[in-house]
Amino acid sequence: MGAVRASRPKARWNSRTSRAGEELIRRPYRPAAPRRRLCPSHPVLTRAAWGGIGYHFLIDERGRIYEGRYSGDDGLPAHDAHGRLVTAFHVGGFNSGKLGIALLGTFTEQGPREAARASLARLVKALVRQHGVDPQALVTYTNPVNGTQKEVAEISGHRNRMATECPGEVMYQELERLRTAVATGR
Repeated sequence: MGAVRASRPKARWNSRTSRAGEELIRRPYRPAAPRRRLCPSHPVLTRAAWGGIGYHFLIDERGRIYEGRYSGDDGLPAHDAHGRLVTAFHVGGFNSGKLGIALLGTFTEQGPREAARASLARLVKALVRQHGVDPQALVTYTNPVNGTQKEVAEISGHRNRMATECPGEVMYQELERLRTAVATGR
């Protein structure tokens, strides 16, 4: 699959992209919302030095992949000009060295649409290949800032790292299937 690309670079869906982190994300996700107001279903920090939205990628219900966290003008989302992962803010205390993907929606009673699932699987497959990650591995994550450690699956949900319902019970139950699909190439 080669390098990871977003079908919707940030400049196309958010004309007010801020390199200095000044863009404010104000509203919960609504399918009918204008593209420039597209954001995940929970608030993110604002005016931080990481450039706006807290995820590296966002996937909408139609399966369109959006570039999230600004990482430069090199055309390679989520990575700096040297190919290193940029730090975002997708799960407090576990951001450095980890990549965040937001499926837009609430998945407590039903899962994402098939188009979103398929895009998620394609994106994760490309990313694990690019970074040499075992999608079924358990790892001990060590926060490089404060030394906090936690054992988690490489592909996991917010609730594996902090107290939250995210990514919703239905989507959480689908994570093992995602890990298997990514590992086997199906």
